[in-house]
Formats: sequence, C-alpha cells, structure tokens
Amino acid sequence: MSLKEEFLDKDYRRAYAESFANTVIATQIRLLRGRMTQKEFADLLGIKNQSRVSAMEDENYSRWSTNTLKRIAAKKDVVFLGRFVSFAEMLDWSRRMSEETLAVRPFAEDSAFARVAAAPRRDGASTTSTESRTVGLRLVKGLSTPGATRAQVVAAGNVIEPYDADLNVTPRVSYRF
Repeated sequence: MSLKEEFLDKDYRRAYAESFANTVIATQIRLLRGRMTQKEFADLLGIKNQSRVSAMEDENYSRWSTNTLKRIAAKKDVVFLGRFVSFAEMLDWSRRMSEETLAVRPFAEDSAFARVAAAPRRDGASTTSTESRTVGLRLVKGLSTPGATRAQVVAAGNVIEPYDADLNVTPRVSYRF
C-alpha cells in the first residue's frame, strides 16, 4: 500500500503528521544547540536541568509549548514560525528534509541581512545587533485609515510588508491578507 493510499485513513495521516512535526521540532532544537552541551543549552534557556533539553530533543516528545519554542528562537536569534499546512505540502517537505534543510542560521550569519547589517545608518553611525530599531509593517497596497489597527488593515484586504525605517529597507517579500 502506498503512503498516498495509507493517508486515506484519517487516524494514520494524523499520527504521521504528529510524528513528522515532532521529528522536525526535535531535530531543529538539537541543531540549534549545536556544539553546546545540553547543560549549557539549558542554562542559556533558563531551564533548571539538562534532562528537559534531552526530552525536547527526543522525537517522541510532544509537550513543548509555543512559548518555550519562541524562547529558544529568541535566545538563538532565529524565528519560530508555527504554521498550518496541507498534507501534500507536509509530504513534499518531508521528501526534501535533511539536517541541512532544517538547520537555521542565527541573524548574525543570515546572508539575507549581511549587506544590511554592514550598511551605515543614515545618521552615519554603524549598525549593530544590539541597537534598537524601528521595524514594523507598512501598507503597500490598499486604503490607509488613520488610527486603524494592524488587524483592521489586514481585514480590509490590504497588502502589507515588513519595513525597517532606520535603514529604509524592505525585504523582498510582501504579504497579501
């Protein structure tokens, strides 16, 4: 029986999806730890003991919270992005999955920001990762309503994109809502 045929069974596809998600998260946590010991990683995260890190790196573990995953991301200077996908997309991703595709570079090593991080600011000061930045979303297409919240702008079907006002930089991606 092919995997596609096995997916006709709802219980099977749910179990497969859960196992896949657990494997991805556990593997990424292990890769984010890198050469640190589990104890060092636990200390970095503010976790009391190494056994919790060991559990999170186990593919059979599934009790992590989004807050914990966001804290790991913040400490490693990456982004945790929880996302809903179709089963077809999950299978496509699973075919391409490897340690290389799951590895995440921290901001300081992210090639997409190398030029931006090295660029001088408009005021002539150098840019470092410790400076506070004016980063937000800006309206690309649609109607701007003074005083509208982000949710109201999005609900109106507008297109918004990330924007760094300090460097006048817009990433090459925009989002249609």
